[in-house]
Parts: sequence; C-alpha cells; structure tokens
Amino acid sequence: MGAGLQSNGNTVWVAAGTTVEQAALRAGLNPEAFLFLIGSTPVPMDRPLKDGETVLALKVASGG
Repeated sequence: MGAGLQSNGNTVWVAAGTTVEQAALRAGLNPEAFLFLIGSTPVPMDRPLKDGETVLALKVASGG
C-alpha cells in the first residue's frame, strides 16, 4: 500500500519506511520550506512513514 504526501491537492505515494524528508524530496519540495502534519500533529522530517499514513505538507511563509 505505502504512504502518501499531500501538497497543493496532489499526492505522491512512497513506500512505507520512507522518511517525511525523503517523501518531500520525491515530491519535488524543499523540506525546509514546509511544516508536515499527520492529522493535526506536526511530525519531524526524520520520521518514517507507516503503511497507510498520509502526511500533509503545508508551505511556511516567512519574511519581513
């Protein structure tokens, strides 16, 4: 089954055990520019994804 990473309405599927950071890179995202959530809980980039999980990538805006 694998795990998914959602961003901008698109989902990229990866194998279970892939880290959040690896999934973001596979989706073409810069992991440093996003906050990652599973449900409503923030998760670190080094967290391996479990089979059937979906992580949501939210773009973080910064500047001044």
